[in-house]
Amino acid sequence: TMGVWCLNSFCHEHADVASRHVNLTLLSNAQVNSQGHRLTLLADGFAFLFEVFESSCPGWEWSLGGEYFRMAVALEDYISKLRLGGVELVVFLDPNEGSEGSEKKSHELDKRNRQRCETIGQLMQLLHDGERRRPDISKKLQEIGKSWQLPPGCTKQAIHTLRKMDVRILTCEEEADNELVRNLACIPGAYAILGNDSDFYLMRGARFIPLEHLEVTGAGPVCARVFSPELVAESLCLSSDRLHELAALCGNDITTEFIDKHAVARALGIPTVRSQHRGERC
Repeated sequence: TMGVWCLNSFCHEHADVASRHVNLTLLSNAQVNSQGHRLTLLADGFAFLFEVFESSCPGWEWSLGGEYFRMAVALEDYISKLRLGGVELVVFLDPNEGSEGSEKKSHELDKRNRQRCETIGQLMQLLHDGERRRPDISKKLQEIGKSWQLPPGCTKQAIHTLRKMDVRILTCEEEADNELVRNLACIPGAYAILGNDSDFYLMRGARFIPLEHLEVTGAGPVCARVFSPELVAESLCLSSDRLHELAALCGNDITTEFIDKHAVARALGIPTVRSQHRGERC
């Protein structure tokens, strides 16, 4: 799946009604006493690694390579802070420790790769022209460098670091989404999915913590906004059994051409707007 357009934005703006604020440290302590297992988050691997990468290594230099040691230190620090708050992590990776999976995605993935190549080309041209001497160079580089991707060796480095810290890693045969939901009921202590994919807001049986809503400081309890399909549906004034209809009407990177071609939303009287900057529909 490729996510549901605009759902991340909606849930972020309506987090007070679409989620509950949970002290994961307190919940973990209670879970240890009652079940003997620490609270465990199931991480959508590449979303999690990218979050650590982006927050700790924000420099545009990563487009041309970077310091893997810095990534390793940041990852160790993040895991240590989680454990200090009583929270464990299991990391799920897509096939082949980096494959982006389904052939249905090929058109969208090709488009993303072209955009990344164009971004790196602009960056190289900017540096070649000597504009790095200009006072506003940092701003210009950040504007260009929006299409970050994990550098080639970053995944290998991250896997090595996670294994060193005894973090369990599961490599899935297909995309990780369905495996994450299934394993919520199988892994002892599993509490919620950690990631960024908007599909998780709607998937039956899923508790979902978007990475931006996880509070990890190392100086206090680990807390989070925890979303569920029931709360999201309630915030939309829908019954939860109609969320799949919402997903179909909003569309995603695979279904957009069908939605647009047949004017599905307009035919039902639902206003749509496409953002020129983000390509979203509302």
